[in-house]
Amino acid sequence: MARKRSLPSGNLHPPAKRARTSAKKVTSKAFVDLTRPRVFRFLDLPAELRRVVYQSLIPHDLFISFEPQSTSNSYDETRWVIFATNRLGTESRAPMFRLGSRLCQTQLFVLNKFISNEAKAVLYGENTFVFRVDGDSHRPKSLESPRIFGVLGHSHRIHLLRNIRSISILMGNSSTGKVTHWVAKRHRARLEYFIRILKEHADDENQRSLLERLTVQIDWKPSPKLMYNLESLTGLRGIQDVDIQAGGIPEWYAKCLQLCIEGNGGDLQPIDYPLVLRQKSKKSNAPRRRPSVQIWETTKLWHDPVFNWEEFADRNGIDRPQLHPVDLTGDSDIGR
Repeated sequence: MARKRSLPSGNLHPPAKRARTSAKKVTSKAFVDLTRPRVFRFLDLPAELRRVVYQSLIPHDLFISFEPQSTSNSYDETRWVIFATNRLGTESRAPMFRLGSRLCQTQLFVLNKFISNEAKAVLYGENTFVFRVDGDSHRPKSLESPRIFGVLGHSHRIHLLRNIRSISILMGNSSTGKVTHWVAKRHRARLEYFIRILKEHADDENQRSLLERLTVQIDWKPSPKLMYNLESLTGLRGIQDVDIQAGGIPEWYAKCLQLCIEGNGGDLQPIDYPLVLRQKSKKSNAPRRRPSVQIWETTKLWHDPVFNWEEFADRNGIDRPQLHPVDLTGDSDIGR
């Protein structure tokens, strides 16, 4: 006879058999932790909404200019003030980053590379940067002066110029108001340096500039000896929107410059100035008469053009007054 199994003390009922099931064991990881803060995925938003957020944090649709706060011979020691005005001119001129109630939240540039590129596109792409090119002497470099770029002229910031889409160049005379060959030489050299820097830091094919809009304002009295200083701007080609405000230059010449910078109208023809044989004395410390030598010199004066703008205007149907005749063979009397 089989013996009955004795129950343990304190348990009056036998243990129930556990039903066999194929269900998986539920762990605590399957439950949502309500105490953990939820993360808003900003980069999952459409690009249009992200742009609206950037515009609420970074000023846009402004004219941004740079002015030196202190006069120092050293560019690195010069302090700059950044000013900004809106395009409509309804707001007074105020320091940048504190224009009205808007603050420039530049900390967006250090979050990550993706957000930095999108935020910089608003600051450098939706504002117009104003650069002044004058005829005064700059130290320590005068012809290739980084002062024309303001705070962006430093070596660790100059690469930011490639992000700018709209530039306004303000051409000014010297502080004395005199028209000399040094003023013309500084204008030409600084514009060439300006264009070379823009092309150097552009990633497009053939080193084209990334500019989309260029405005040139003339801040001097009409003078035939200064008008051809703007020839250096012809190094920029293919700009979509060009506005040459003919305040101190003839209107026909402004149209020629605009057509050339936009990449239309064909190539410019350089003027071949003839050479003349002239006799000059050598530099010598001897008390007697200095020996003289004969050298060949060009007949081009410092205010004469490099290119034949009259031929360019006639070829593109631009009305102009009858000026001095130009002969590409070398018999030119422009500026005489």
